[in-house]
Amino acid sequence: MEAEVTQVKPLSNYILVEVLTKENKTTHGIIAGIEETVFIPYCKALKKGKLTTEDVEEGKTYMYNQHGGTKVMFKDKPYLFIKESDLYAEIEQ
Repeated sequence: MEAEVTQVKPLSNYILVEVLTKENKTTHGIIAGIEETVFIPYCKALKKGKLTTEDVEEGKTYMYNQHGGTKVMFKDKPYLFIKESDLYAEIEQ
């Protein structure tokens, strides 16, 4: 049986996040080359554990440690379980 994201409840101080990607396009719509690409790891918090502080809110976008976390798949879509300490900053939109 394959779990849906709504059925998942992270434990402790873990957070289930969706990794957000940005295309590197110029203002004219040209995709930038690999040497010009700067990867900034963004994620959207979907669910949080009971021990997570109130600094983290579900639905907000954060910058995170790209080398942390555990990759999981739900309905053929990739997600990450990361610790709260792997979040660096909230991105205001």
